[in-house]
Amino acid sequence: TLLLVGTAILIASVVGTLIGIRAAWKRGQRFDSVSSAVTLTLYAMPEFWLGMILLIMFGVGTAFTPGIFPIGGIITPGVEPASIEGILDVAWHMVLPVTTLAVVYLAEYALVMRASLIDEMGQDYLTVARAKGLRDKVVRRRHAVPNAILPTVTLIFMNLGFAMVAVPLRARRCLL
Repeated sequence: TLLLVGTAILIASVVGTLIGIRAAWKRGQRFDSVSSAVTLTLYAMPEFWLGMILLIMFGVGTAFTPGIFPIGGIITPGVEPASIEGILDVAWHMVLPVTTLAVVYLAEYALVMRASLIDEMGQDYLTVARAKGLRDKVVRRRHAVPNAILPTVTLIFMNLGFAMVAVPLRARRCLL
């Protein structure tokens, strides 16, 4: 569970934060419109449904895509888990589940980061930084993003805490 959710949160936090930063900084432009529409759609999509769609498309296969990913288990029988081949096999088995979780988390992080940065961009200290002659790239990197990223970091650690506490407890209840 920690390997699956931790990997998904790590990937989603990096990609989602970068998407949110770019969408906010280019507010009203094409990237913002497209990324906002896609992230809102992904955020509203149930994880189990997206997982089933990815499993059908890339695990089982359709007329348009062959089934290239394994659809069950964490490792292929007969492969030593402690070897390099075993580690690569586990990674191959985790592609679809990690992608499913990462896409949903990514949408959440991108939306929160975008909203936070848009709110931060109206602050007076950014106007002062620009008036001092700093380039937009420097203002964004040194001033706006460090202050705007706090809600996203809070959300990331809340999701990690949920994965470390609630998911193992739920699994323990299922075993009883």
